[in-house]
Amino acid sequence: MVAFHPRSVLIADDDPGIRESLQEILARDGWEPHLAEDGRQAIEVIRYRVVRVALVDMRMPDMSGIETLRGLHEVVARLPVIAMTADRDLWAKDEVVAAGAFDLLWKPLRMAEVMGALERALRAGAPRRDDDGG
Repeated sequence: MVAFHPRSVLIADDDPGIRESLQEILARDGWEPHLAEDGRQAIEVIRYRVVRVALVDMRMPDMSGIETLRGLHEVVARLPVIAMTADRDLWAKDEVVAAGAFDLLWKPLRMAEVMGALERALRAGAPRRDDDGG
């Protein structure tokens, strides 16, 4: 049986500094972080781990953030995905949310905003262990 943590989070970002910083901060706050360095790895993580919410960079080398978002939702349809980007000229919040993201956070990240978005995602009814992904 897969172990279930009520505050499990996927962190998908090709920048190891961002990934590891988020991992450290969130772990200290009681989260169980799972890391991925690209979109394909993010999709693999949720195939084998129970994840309640995902933080996903919109610009990674192998798949775009939108492609990653769609791939994650193919595996777990109701997974809240919080998109992250520094590209204010490329992405509009309403466009990203319309594509299925729960929220969009701008880089450089502010931890208060990250924590707020994660908590809102949990309250909004993130998938539980017994969800079948669709």
